[in-house]
Amino acid sequence: IQKDYPQMGDIRLVGLHIGVEFIKDPQTLEPAVEQADKIRKEMIKKGVILGVAGPCKQVLKIKPPLIINRQECDEILNSLFDTLKIVFHN
Repeated sequence: IQKDYPQMGDIRLVGLHIGVEFIKDPQTLEPAVEQADKIRKEMIKKGVILGVAGPCKQVLKIKPPLIINRQECDEILNSLFDTLKIVFHN
């Protein structure tokens, strides 16, 4: 997904606690706070709750339950991909 959407800046994770940073431009690394908020709201409509907390409002937090299965992971990734198409108009 990151190859298709360079607006996904840094992706950091510890176990299943995943943070995806959104940026306006890969060169300037300017935070994409408004876009991250739109992504979060659109994902909630699709039944996926993403967190946003702390000082970095451009970082969406994905914290699935430990019992998540492969099919559910694929569903979340497909929802994210579809949402990025909407938000970034690709």
